[in-house]
Amino acid sequence: MHRSFTWPLSGKCALLAAAASLTLAGCSYGYPLDVEFYEGKVSFVANRHGSGCLSYLEVRSESGEVMWHFERPLPHLDCGIDFPLIYGKLPSGTTSSAPAKPLQENIRYNVEASDGDWYSGSFRIRRVLKIESDPNDGAHGHIF
Repeated sequence: MHRSFTWPLSGKCALLAAAASLTLAGCSYGYPLDVEFYEGKVSFVANRHGSGCLSYLEVRSESGEVMWHFERPLPHLDCGIDFPLIYGKLPSGTTSSAPAKPLQENIRYNVEASDGDWYSGSFRIRRVLKIESDPNDGAHGHIF
């Protein structure tokens, strides 16, 4: 006598699993990661953020080369906000599998990070000539 058994909820289980993954994916947010000069150094800033206690951050060049990467092992409940984060300076409790390499001009770098929520951004370093203009100076004509 041959008996076969089918799971009566197999289709429903698959549907529930799909719904659960969509629900879990909806729990995290994505934030822009801005890059600016802070204290004369390249720094990462998140004006809006989750906990701010990063579990990892990675900087890659446009060709895919890892320029800097660090991780913080879980659990890391006692960590403070890591922003602003200076390029190459490891936050406390982190380890680096790729120490910071020198950044070059005119190359696009992509940044990704997570504290449970996701952060991303990109930047390019360029030399800029800054000209300051004061209309009150030289009121008697141009002085060169």
